Amino acid sequence: MAQAFKERLIKKISQILRNYSRVACEQVRQQWSRYDVKGLAEINYKVEDVETVVTAFIWAAGQKAWLLEYGKGSKMERSTTENPFLAEYLSGAVTDSGGDPLFNPERLQRGMAIIGRPFGLYCDLDDVIHFSSGYLEGLMLEPVEGRQFPFVIEPLPPRKIIKNVLFGQNNDGLIAEINKEIAEAILEIAADIMSMFPREIVLMRS
Repeated sequence: MAQAFKERLIKKISQILRNYSRVACEQVRQQWSRYDVKGLAEINYKVEDVETVVTAFIWAAGQKAWLLEYGKGSKMERSTTENPFLAEYLSGAVTDSGGDPLFNPERLQRGMAIIGRPFGLYCDLDDVIHFSSGYLEGLMLEPVEGRQFPFVIEPLPPRKIIKNVLFGQNNDGLIAEINKEIAEAILEIAADIMSMFPREIVLMRS
């Protein structure tokens, strides 16, 4: 009975995680599509069950995905708790373009605002190499009240789309629904297996 319970439960949990992982990816893609942000945005999932452990992996990649999750410029998420990739971004380690700088270090002195780059090559979060003429080097490119400037880049607050889909604002995201369905599945399977036992025992005298 114990083996039957385990096998049924693992199969059911795998099904639940696959269903919700697919829904999570679909919801994230729908929300991404609402924003006009340059770059790639990809999300996918995989569910593995090894013996008695079932694990769901959801991963995302691309500049658009990154910027919508953690923000851009002076409004980007600067907490390493909320933005676990911040240290890599500041060091330029998230790119493998061969050494062309990703992060403009002058932003550190300007509240992380978007600042014009010096002359030379740099790459974006999709590892695409760009060229800077250097004409705007050191200039604040974000909007400044009262200033007329032909080239402006708006900062972007973190939308935390993936986090909100999975965890919600008040622990009401898909993770909470997954936990509820798994708990219900445990009770349902346990009750079904218990129903296989005889409802009464008759003692026979020899």
